[in-house]
Amino acid sequence: MSTGVIEAGVDTWRLLFKTTRAHGRDVFDLGTYKAHWMPGLSLLAVEGHPTPGALCPADGLEPAYHAVTRLLDREVGSYDFVGLSRLDATATHLFGRGQEGVAFLQGFAALDWPRLKPEVIGKPPETVYLIAKNGRGKKLARAYDSGVLRGTHERGTAIRLEDQGRFPSGARPTLSIDPRARFHRRFVPLWQSMKGVRVASLPVLSERIRAQLRAGEITHAQAERMIGFLHLDTAGESYERRTWYRRRRELRERGLVVADGFFEPVEVDVAAVLEAALDSPAWGLG
Repeated sequence: MSTGVIEAGVDTWRLLFKTTRAHGRDVFDLGTYKAHWMPGLSLLAVEGHPTPGALCPADGLEPAYHAVTRLLDREVGSYDFVGLSRLDATATHLFGRGQEGVAFLQGFAALDWPRLKPEVIGKPPETVYLIAKNGRGKKLARAYDSGVLRGTHERGTAIRLEDQGRFPSGARPTLSIDPRARFHRRFVPLWQSMKGVRVASLPVLSERIRAQLRAGEITHAQAERMIGFLHLDTAGESYERRTWYRRRRELRERGLVVADGFFEPVEVDVAAVLEAALDSPAWGLG
């Protein structure tokens, strides 16, 4: 099975049109899109997938826009495009084993992100949102198991990274928007903060701590403390909250994040997964 980034582009977008449409339902189907008529603003919002069943590369947005306008010509009549209010820039990474994808999501949830905090859905994680610490709970990005959510792959096999762009009035982009640039703006700082971090199962982490001990990078006391914590925590031993976070931080400072629930060898380089998404040619022309 081929692994790595298999697609990149736009998953969902919402287009806004100024129109005088004054009939019919407020919410209705427009081909494969859902349309929402807002009479008070004379706006028609059209939301859906520019490429149904797949991600739309940057050079496919304009043809997708013209497909929408052909639908509007039949349904609405006169209209003016006023910009995008939503654009989700997304890349899908295919893992060779489901355990690797689950481990990646566990690591994504466990890392300390700059000015962001994680919100985890599911156990093991199926979706990890990154929320602005000072943004009233605004969701800015997420990593999620698209294979499970869409029913296309086994758990942990197909993982998506997504920048969730929401644009208010006065800041709405046009079709010249570059999805890859949006994705880069969100994820490059995260990639920089996770360099050298590996998410691994208990056997792999124990061996890595042993290797660091042999190399003289840590003391016997540090190695015993970290390995003892890993085994006790995995076995379900409870820790005082501050002690638990301190032990996890000590591992994180050594570039180690535990993948919970795996006793067979599993190891994922988190930064390498994100770097592949950033550099993928699947984004198309931007």
